[in-house]
Amino acid sequence: MNEFKSLRSQTILIHECIANWVEPRVEVADVVPHGWKNNLLWHVGHLVLVPRMLTDRLAGKDVSAWSEYTQLFGRGTSPLDWKDVHVPSLETLCDQLRYDVIDVFDQYESDWALTFDKPFATQTGVVLGSVSDALRFSLFHNGVHFGMMMRLVKDIG
Repeated sequence: MNEFKSLRSQTILIHECIANWVEPRVEVADVVPHGWKNNLLWHVGHLVLVPRMLTDRLAGKDVSAWSEYTQLFGRGTSPLDWKDVHVPSLETLCDQLRYDVIDVFDQYESDWALTFDKPFATQTGVVLGSVSDALRFSLFHNGVHFGMMMRLVKDIG
């Protein structure tokens, strides 16, 4: 199996795993525990958004269709600031988590090696210079946020 197909199947599997783990926790999905600035809804929405931003935006494509999600789930945002805004349901976000990533991989299968005009340095210092870099990093990013979600639920009690 080539690297693209392997990464695609691993990413789809982790997205499915996260969605399956989160869905039964709907009763606490909007709880922001003491000391936290985000909740499960935010984390799932963030994981829906990030693969698009790391590929489409860095590849110079129009991402205006994602502006609402960027305002809700982008880096530095918080549900503590959600006032008078529509936030997608946990069910909707989990469905998007499962299926939108498939579209991302399908869109970039033939452009797997596409390089970005301007490399992007993540908060962790990883420099993303291509679609393949972005999708590899996205898998790591998923794991980080899944761990955070598990800890968040534990802190809720």
